Amino acid sequence: MVKVLFVDDEKLALEYLESVINWEYYGFQIVGMAANAEQAVRAFRIHKPELVISDIKMPGQSGLDLGAMIRQINKQTHILYLSGYKSFNYVKQAIHLGSDDYLLKSDLDDEMFLQKVLVLKDQIEKEKQKNQYTLDTILETLFHKKILERQYRNILWEDDYLRILKGYVYIIFAKRKAPDFVEQYLRENNSQDIFGEYELRDICMKSCQTEELRLISMFAVKKDIYLGVLDSIGTSMSGNTLRERLYRSCNKIKACIDDDTTTRYSLYYYTKNIPIRQFGMVFDTNKNQLLNRFVKKAVQIEEFAGEKVQRVHARSVSITGVEIYRAINEGEEIVWETAIERLATAVEEEDYMTYFWYAKEFFDTFGRFTNERFSLSSNQPEYDLSNPSQLVQFINSKLGELRRVIKGDKKGNYSHSICIAIEYIKGNYMENELSSQQIAEYAGFSPSWLSTKFKEEVGIGVSDYLNHVRVQKAKELLNQSDDMIYEVAEKTGFTSSQYFSRIFKQYTGQTPNEYKRERN
Repeated sequence: MVKVLFVDDEKLALEYLESVINWEYYGFQIVGMAANAEQAVRAFRIHKPELVISDIKMPGQSGLDLGAMIRQINKQTHILYLSGYKSFNYVKQAIHLGSDDYLLKSDLDDEMFLQKVLVLKDQIEKEKQKNQYTLDTILETLFHKKILERQYRNILWEDDYLRILKGYVYIIFAKRKAPDFVEQYLRENNSQDIFGEYELRDICMKSCQTEELRLISMFAVKKDIYLGVLDSIGTSMSGNTLRERLYRSCNKIKACIDDDTTTRYSLYYYTKNIPIRQFGMVFDTNKNQLLNRFVKKAVQIEEFAGEKVQRVHARSVSITGVEIYRAINEGEEIVWETAIERLATAVEEEDYMTYFWYAKEFFDTFGRFTNERFSLSSNQPEYDLSNPSQLVQFINSKLGELRRVIKGDKKGNYSHSICIAIEYIKGNYMENELSSQQIAEYAGFSPSWLSTKFKEEVGIGVSDYLNHVRVQKAKELLNQSDDMIYEVAEKTGFTSSQYFSRIFKQYTGQTPNEYKRERN
């Protein structure tokens, strides 16, 4: 598919372009429609279209200005101008910019337009085939697919073949951003995202050149992560010299991109001079190192796959989103306060695994509450969610909003029938013969209906909720009394101390004895 971008300040013109032919049928993919040059450049950087169809005369920057900006970013992009003005000066400037054609809107008909874009499509596809075996493309393929270099032995000239076998050093650019799961609920503001692949390539090339390093290739590893492949200029360097030069290069790159008003990238450098295919395997083995950027308070420069052991904290038990959701509804502040405390501690300790867990559980919980009275995005612009400390502040602010919403509605998000069932459970949990059927009968519903409705609203089944209430009450007794374990089991409705211990450990990660010893 050939990616195409439409640019016109008139809405009707954009609608005409979208409908004039069946783009998908003819092998095109519409990746964006922009009303001005600024929007178009932003879309161009994100989607990298191979064909841009643009008006010339627009408010602010013209289509010709847009063409000049596109040429600075990528000289290979095809540009087709459509204009309502018959002007030789426009034609001359369009030719100077290397545009593919200049068509008057008044002379345009559907058949002629189709033929024009099909000719351009044919050119673009031929260029793609021609570029299939460029060094950039081959290095990218070797990195991602780990295919053997010898497959290119009979395709490339000897010098080019030796270049793909050669050892290189590498710089990884990893964008500092909010965790991916945030995008499920909030759209990040990328209006200031001025550094993309093309800009990073240029900055990397200039910064490394002063350190006698040459940028051989740069390509996307995945969304928001780019890889720079570098070689030394002239004589070979020792490992320590390479390390120093790569580190200084990263510092120079950082000086160009480290600005509070722009997108920032954390930089990782690799110094061991290995071929691209081998580095692809090193990357796959150590890629979790890049996750630490999510909990760093500032952009960092770090050696990739260095000797430093990555700290990952294992939590025996984690509070789930279902538990947070239920606790918010029922006013059990200790549960969400514990969860937010663990999240804040994870940021302080740069423990990204725990950070991801709790941040995601909170966002999933907020997603369940979202309605006309609670909006997750209401004050989002006030926070930089790529900064872990501010993400914690944002979550805290949303918890405050939810407390106020639920305070005005004592039933929270639960329906009347579920509230009746919950109150009955809380009042009768100590009865060891209490069953789902009894609870359903008290609430006035069939067991199957109550089971379905209860799980839909509360997030877990009736029996699981009953065990949750019993465990919470047991924790209170273990904290506040000198009761023996079997006595706590009896008082909280468990049929035996063995069954009590098994359920207690399932919910808390500890046996009742371990829990009691830890708090004494």
